[in-house]
Amino acid sequence: MCGGSIGASTVPPGAGSEAEDLNEQPRRGENVRREVTRVTADGPRHFILHVIPIHLDASNAAGYAIYTDVTDRREREETLRRQNERLDEFASIVSHDLRNPLSVAEGYVDLARETGEVSQLDKAADALSRMDELVADLLSPARGGPSVGETEPGPVAEVARPAGGM
Repeated sequence: MCGGSIGASTVPPGAGSEAEDLNEQPRRGENVRREVTRVTADGPRHFILHVIPIHLDASNAAGYAIYTDVTDRREREETLRRQNERLDEFASIVSHDLRNPLSVAEGYVDLARETGEVSQLDKAADALSRMDELVADLLSPARGGPSVGETEPGPVAEVARPAGGM
């Protein structure tokens, strides 16, 4: 859009301070590039607003204002951010669950070395088998097995009784 006040033509009515702010940089001959939210017929949307001044001699600089809708990109970024948070939490749990049997196996191997008792290696092998089971359980959803959906907190007693067969 060209001509008139940049702020008045790019900011919704009632947002006076934003219009003043958007006029200040173009008045100095500077381009403006910022992310803004605007209410559209489809609801609130996120845009990159790029203002390019062309007339600098008025109290309200005239110029071009270009809106680029970035709502879909922002929503994808937010989805990825949430997925990354869940992945970080998952990785933390997995590393903890795998470290315990690994430590047990290492302890029994060290004990077998110190004492020469080969029977200690059977206990180490049991711990390594447990790790193998954990890895298989973790890979199952990734290989098309049942998927874990959203989780929510709940009372342990209600879940433990049916699981224990009581």
